[in-house]
Amino acid sequence: KTEYPDFLKTTFFEVKKEDVKLFVKKNTKRPRFSADFIDHLDQLYGYKEFSENPVNEVELSSKIGYSTHNYDYVLLAGRLEEKEEMKEHFDNKISRMYNGVTVYTYEELEEINSDYLDKFNRLKL
Repeated sequence: KTEYPDFLKTTFFEVKKEDVKLFVKKNTKRPRFSADFIDHLDQLYGYKEFSENPVNEVELSSKIGYSTHNYDYVLLAGRLEEKEEMKEHFDNKISRMYNGVTVYTYEELEEINSDYLDKFNRLKL
């Protein structure tokens, strides 16, 4: 059994292709997420619902090797340009329909990794 402090988050990290189209009908009054993107969000939100249901606690603990109630739900998909182009709609829809899910694009992940690499280099690790 793994000793893992409960204050550290366990992340459900779902990776999809970088060419996933985030939106369809961008230039309308009601832009919509693409069907593929919705499928990916639904999959991750399903993990969220499963992990938050007390009935599944024993099964989940046995699968990950420790007991926790502290999770993150992260989807990696799409391109930053499209996300930024529709930023207001994107943020509103995610928080309204998929609250608790964070979406990173490949460019955002690259930036995060680059920042960490710079910090490690400054520490001379």
